[in-house]
Amino acid sequence: LEEEVLQLEERAIAEVEARTAAVEKMRKLRGNLADSTKANRATGLRVGVLREECEAGEEACARLQQQHEELSQQVAEATENAAAARDSALAAEEATESLSKQAAELAQEALGL
Repeated sequence: LEEEVLQLEERAIAEVEARTAAVEKMRKLRGNLADSTKANRATGLRVGVLREECEAGEEACARLQQQHEELSQQVAEATENAAAARDSALAAEEATESLSKQAAELAQEALGL
């Protein structure tokens, strides 16, 4: 009977130790889960911040692209205006030369009279 009691005590002690180990393991797992949950929340927040920064960057890029298109249009217009001004200057120069020739011819005719 004593031996049976000793065996029961040993089994009870072994069961208590096993349960204690299981409880400790469960506590550790809960701690790991809490740490993982915190890390996931922090990662989620960082992803949100990065998403907002990305959207802001895309908006800034779109604005810069629009400005680039506007400036390209202005450059094209300025180039056209410069070409027109050059053409006008050449025409004015030719007209001036023609008028100078005409003036010289008229002066010679006036002297010949």
